[in-house]
Amino acid sequence: MKQRGIHWAFFVSAAVLTVAAGAALTYTGVRTLQLKDDYLADPTPALEKDFDRFKLISNVLAGVTALAGATAVIVAVFTRWRRNQREKPRVSISPTMLPGGAGLWVRGSY
Repeated sequence: MKQRGIHWAFFVSAAVLTVAAGAALTYTGVRTLQLKDDYLADPTPALEKDFDRFKLISNVLAGVTALAGATAVIVAVFTRWRRNQREKPRVSISPTMLPGGAGLWVRGSY
C-alpha cells in the first residue's frame, strides 16, 4: 500500500522555524523602536546607524516569518499525519562538546 503525502516532520520543521523567526522578529522590532526613540531624543550618527541596521534586520525577519508561516500552512495540507505501521520511531541522544560548553544532541526519525 503506497502512502501519499509528506512526512509530518516537514510541517514541524516549518512551524518551529516560524516560531523562532517570530521570536527574533519580536526582539528586533522592540529594539528598533527603542533605538528610534533614543535617536529622536539625541540624534547621533551611531544611533542612526544602529537604528538603520535593526530596521533592516526586522524587515528581513518579517519576510522570513511570513514565508515560514505560509510554508507551514501549505505543508500542513499535504502532510501524512499517520505513520506507517512498519516504521518504528527511533530517537538517539548523545552528548556533545561545543566551544562555549557542553550540550545534548537529539536526533530522531518517526
